[in-house]
Amino acid sequence: MPQQHSTEEEANQDQGIVVPLELEGLRLLKQELQPDGTIRIEVIGTNERASCPHCQNVCVKRHDVRPRSKRDVPLRGHRVEVVLYKRRFWCLHCRKAFTEPDQACGRGKRTTL
Repeated sequence: MPQQHSTEEEANQDQGIVVPLELEGLRLLKQELQPDGTIRIEVIGTNERASCPHCQNVCVKRHDVRPRSKRDVPLRGHRVEVVLYKRRFWCLHCRKAFTEPDQACGRGKRTTL
């Protein structure tokens, strides 16, 4: 006979967090609830290319990736932290590295739009 009531452990395993970001151009990598109650969301841009701000050529060579922590509006009493993995590209034309534009917040901002 199947069990009609689930244990507390089974209920916690079935629950998940779904945070609607509504941020175009970003792909969700991971969401998790931190021990302090903060919802941590990791995202990365979807474009595989970026225009060099120095020479305007399109670059595809990725140099590295750096995490940037941003804040979002609280969700049901939980603080929301968005970790944006910003990619740095290397321009083969002018030989300079640059970071892709910040699509979540804008340049130099630490909170989402």
